[in-house]
Amino acid sequence: MGISGAAKVPTETEHYNVLLIHYPQSPKTVWEFIDENSQLTNPNNPSTFGYRYIGSPPDERKKGQMHSSSYSAINDNYQLKLRGADTLIMKKYKAKNIDNLTLKQQIEANDSARVQLVKFLKYEWKGNLDSIAAQTRIAASYGLLQNLYTTALDEGFKDTLTNNPEKLNELDGFKYNIYHYASLFNKNGFGLKKTNNFVSSYKYYNSKTNRLIFEAGPGFEEAFRTVVFNWNKSSGYNKKVFEYMKNFLPRK
Repeated sequence: MGISGAAKVPTETEHYNVLLIHYPQSPKTVWEFIDENSQLTNPNNPSTFGYRYIGSPPDERKKGQMHSSSYSAINDNYQLKLRGADTLIMKKYKAKNIDNLTLKQQIEANDSARVQLVKFLKYEWKGNLDSIAAQTRIAASYGLLQNLYTTALDEGFKDTLTNNPEKLNELDGFKYNIYHYASLFNKNGFGLKKTNNFVSSYKYYNSKTNRLIFEAGPGFEEAFRTVVFNWNKSSGYNKKVFEYMKNFLPRK
């Protein structure tokens, strides 16, 4: 599998005692991968990368707006496009402000912003996502602690044709997760060099309020959530990491 002219990649390895996850079986661009796993162009698609608001009461005026639970690139760029679309729709219907738009007019602006976002992501963002091969294996997270393959390389994992990325799911690959998170824990004030009780003198992430709290945090899981939250502050990101971790718990 691959795109003509691309560098060789490791072949898939057999690994046991983890949940089987299938890779795409044909070459795809980054845009195709995002498009097929979001509701950007099709409201019936999976919502992994982004979904459309249904517009249920009391949020009828949000109908058709794009949102992502994990990817700020979708949220931030959509909001930029929406501000521009709102301005054009107000001018089109001679509305003095956004509140003067009818529900139908607001939904028209919402959809216009979505169309503009699609064009932006497909043809402009990151130098044109429709021309970049989706390297799903080397851009993936692996193992119990969900480290990126590229992060493991930074921590000493060898990049060879016989050292498959999937080996990070195995026991020997676990050490690269430990190297990385030990560094992150220490940077975030948990002081693993002196203690193993995972109590922070810095701040911790509260999963119930989705906020960082400036006081000691209880236990490993909240300490881990803090580290992940500081890495990516998108709402719900750290919770998803914990959910994916469960795929790699020992199985019979």
